[in-house]
Amino acid sequence: LPALVRVVGILIVAGAFVLMTPVVRDAGAGWWLIALLLVLVCANAVNIVDGQDGLAGGLAVVAALALSLLLSAAGLPSVAVTALALAGALVGCLVWNRPPARIFLGNGGAYGVGTLLGILAWFVAGIGGMRGLLAAGACLAPFAFEVVFTVVRRIRGEATLAGGDRPHSYDLVA
Repeated sequence: LPALVRVVGILIVAGAFVLMTPVVRDAGAGWWLIALLLVLVCANAVNIVDGQDGLAGGLAVVAALALSLLLSAAGLPSVAVTALALAGALVGCLVWNRPPARIFLGNGGAYGVGTLLGILAWFVAGIGGMRGLLAAGACLAPFAFEVVFTVVRRIRGEATLAGGDRPHSYDLVA
């Protein structure tokens, strides 16, 4: 799908999260914007990192487990279980995604995992305020680094933000 269609689709899902989740809906417009941005950025970040066998899934397992701990500490055990379920599903995927990979997340899987990580991060931030936002950011730091690295590199090289390319940080390390 073209990049604009994917962005609109992600924003529709994020909007549904805002409208259908009472705690989010009641949080106010500032938190709605944070929810929309978290889901959009996280979905794209996981997709950007999904370029080497096991990388996106492995990083997402660590992020989901860390978010689960934060959610449990914040008194949201039912949301923490969702994070654990995501981690478990990703571990199952990693069995087949380790090098040489026989399956991969692809756009649909990466966007789904990233969307769920963004939603989980919103709950951490929504409960913990600025401290929660920083804690959630720490859980998602490898994804955030790659997004910033990619955007800056593409702008400096006058490349399109929507296109794919190979010189990601993990490609350069490999």
